[in-house]
Order: sequence, then C-alpha cells, then structure tokens
Amino acid sequence: MALSISVVTGSMGSGGGGVATAINGLYGEMTRVSSASISIHCSDGREVEKSGARVVHCPTVGPRKFGLSFELNRSLAHMNADIVHVHGLWSYGSIAASSWSRAFERPIVLSSHGMLDAWALNASAIKKRLALLLFQRRHLSNADCLHALNHEEAGIMRNMGLNNPIAIIPNGVDLPKASLRKDVARGPKQLLFLGRIHPKKGLEQLIRAWDILVRTNAPVADKWAIKIVGWDEGGHLSQLQSLVRDFSLADRIFFAGPAYDSDKERLLDQASAFVLPSFSEGQPMAVLEAWAKQIPVFMTRSCNLQIGFDHHAAIEITNEPAEMAHQFAVTLEQEEELEKIGLSGRQLVEDKFSWTTAANQMLEVYQWLSVNGPKPAFVESY
Repeated sequence: MALSISVVTGSMGSGGGGVATAINGLYGEMTRVSSASISIHCSDGREVEKSGARVVHCPTVGPRKFGLSFELNRSLAHMNADIVHVHGLWSYGSIAASSWSRAFERPIVLSSHGMLDAWALNASAIKKRLALLLFQRRHLSNADCLHALNHEEAGIMRNMGLNNPIAIIPNGVDLPKASLRKDVARGPKQLLFLGRIHPKKGLEQLIRAWDILVRTNAPVADKWAIKIVGWDEGGHLSQLQSLVRDFSLADRIFFAGPAYDSDKERLLDQASAFVLPSFSEGQPMAVLEAWAKQIPVFMTRSCNLQIGFDHHAAIEITNEPAEMAHQFAVTLEQEEELEKIGLSGRQLVEDKFSWTTAANQMLEVYQWLSVNGPKPAFVESY
C-alpha cells in the first residue's frame, strides 16, 4: 500500500534554515526509495530543491513567524493523507495538524528540531511559555510519535514529562560524488561558518575569540581568516559587523552573505576548517555537510553531535572567548591532525548519516502508525 503523507512546516526558503534543508533531504530521498505520495505544506515553497514531493504554498496572515494560515487547514483536509508530520514548533502548523487529526482520526508525528532545549526555550521565553500553555504542550502530548534527532533531544522530551513513543532518527546528508580535492583559495586558510546570522550561533563569541588570538598568537592567526556565510536574522549581522570594525578585524573576518547550491559547494570546497560555536542546535546540517566534504570541524557540545567527538571527527570548543582562542591556538597549527579529523568526519557520514537510512526508518514509523505495521526497534517507549 502506497502511503499518502502530508508534511507541515514553516518556510521552505532561506528562512527555514536547517529544518528546510533536512526536509528537502529526507523527503527527496523518500520519493526515490518508495512509492509514497508526499505533499509539503509551507508558507513559502518557492525554493524547494528536491523533486518528487508536491509543494503546497499556504499563504499566511498576521505575524509571519506564527504562520496563521486558513489555507493550511483547507489543503490538509483536501489531501486526505494517511499521516501528517509536523516539522518545528511554536506556530499555527501545530494547531492545524491537531485539528486535522481530530477530524480524520489519523496519526501525527512531530519533529522538534532542537526547539525544546534550554537555550531555545529561553529565547522569546514569554511567547513560548504562552504557546505551551495555549496549544503547544497539548500538541506535543497528543502526538502519536515524537521524532528526536539524537538521544540528547529525546532526553529533553522525557524531562518535559512527555510519555509518547520517540523515534530517534538522525538527519542525513548528500555525499559528494566528485573528487574531495579542495579548490583552495589563495591567501590565508579559511575557517568557514555557514548558517543563519543569529545570536544563538555564538558568532559574537567567535569574533571576540579571534581578537584574542590575533593579540596573543599572531603567527597562528596570520595564517587563517574567518568567512561568515549566511542570512541575517533580526539585524544581528550589523552588530557583528560593528564588532569586527571595533576590533580592527576587517582584513581577517569576512561576511559573504547567504550562499546556496553551487555557491555553497564552492565555499565548502575552499574551506580548510569549519566552525560552529553554537549555544543551541538540534542536529546542525552544516556540520554534516562539512564532514561530507572531509573538512575538520570545530564545534560546541551544544551542537548535539557527541558522536563527532567520540569518533575523532570534531574538535570541541566552548563559547567562552578566551578558552576558544586557546583551543584555536593549540589546534590550527596541527595540519596532519586536522587532516585526520577531516577523514574521520567523512567516514562518520558514510557510516551513520545516510539520507537513505533516514528515509527508510521514517517510512517504518509511518507504516507502524498508519497501517499497523511492526513497531520499529529505534522507537523508544516510555
């Protein structure tokens, strides 16, 4: 039996960030490995990359982040799917999906994508507490299955008192088919950041750490430059640019704006290392993309990829600028060690982060919930 699956999310454009990237990868692969009929209901579907899934653009009214959309209710009812999967929290998608589930008596899967960890909850805390009170906790509690990207995220769900089954399925990444030989740009080696420009990413701390490195270990700092690639959210970019000017780092830290598709691939190919000094992540797609390109990664434990440290595929950094500067000073000179870390990252992606595996596992969840298939082994009961 071919399943009919409706996916609910916010923007599938640049504003969707890693969630949109993950949806593209997961359902693009699902259309390849199965006969499932998939519709993606989103506020902005103009930048969906993968073919195979039908994109349903649901215009919103009022505050864009909340995403109130009467068209979403109509489109879900029209699709008459076997199951609805909501990706993300704090928006009208949760309300629409719950209403659909009650009306059609069919199951819902919910992916939080890191939006329940402490840092994320403390950002716009009043609004999120209100959302939890009015609808979000009820939607979380009533979901037929929760989806966690890792055991850390599953633990957060349990600590909130959620007793639902939890499917632990990591994101995947597309492995490059071309040669991994880098098209390295001339000049200093590039330490690349790739993602949205937002306070939770720790970019202010990165800039402060680089200022300390320049002042205390110029021979190392002179060989490297930071390239910050991504889209601005909430005006944070201007704050960072001002900080770079204050520290006289304009010839060492560069802002390249957002990059997609071939431009993003080129920037990854030119990078000698990758950095994500984040305070909060679900499972960052950018790290997986760097590993796939055999790029050594610097990241915090808040990136929720402990497996990278366990497999010697990443160097741990903190968000404290002086400590971060020291970590850079110790490791950026170790070329052979960085090369080994990059190789380990590539191997880790090949072994653990395949979109084919993720798509097949998610299909198992859908079949279990909608057609009484066997409960998958990776689904944890309370």
